[in-house]
Amino acid sequence: MTIVIFSDLECGHCAHSHHRLDELQRERPNTIRLVYRHFPLGMHSHARYAAEVAVCADQQEQFWPLVEVLFANQQQLQGPQVRAYAEKQGLDMQQLDACLESGKGRAIVEADVAEGEELGIRSTPSFFVNGRFMVGLPYGEGLNALIDREAAAGG
Repeated sequence: MTIVIFSDLECGHCAHSHHRLDELQRERPNTIRLVYRHFPLGMHSHARYAAEVAVCADQQEQFWPLVEVLFANQQQLQGPQVRAYAEKQGLDMQQLDACLESGKGRAIVEADVAEGEELGIRSTPSFFVNGRFMVGLPYGEGLNALIDREAAAGG
């Protein structure tokens, strides 16, 4: 089963969903594939830069560890703080800076936002479960039932 999540690193609901999905993926590692799409909202002044850094962290295979730290520190996502988190995670800062300066991070974030807008995304988190749009995911047993249903249907 594939879950595509359009998310904002400064969004509290996104952090909550991230933790639920992370837990679920650990419980069912061969059942769920998570695909993260950046959708920084205009009301979150630091979300776009944090997203660009996360994209560049992905080049060093540190996307998920950095995203975990960023979600845990949502109230402190100013540029220097985001850089400090990246450095503390052990990222090569010269490689990170080169990625940011090249515009690659920005381009990927902009492409994710454009895709989300095309799909009608207006808020975060928004999900596509095996291609079907869902505003929110069910909780607890409801989520497990959804996964079991999708798995039974071949998803």
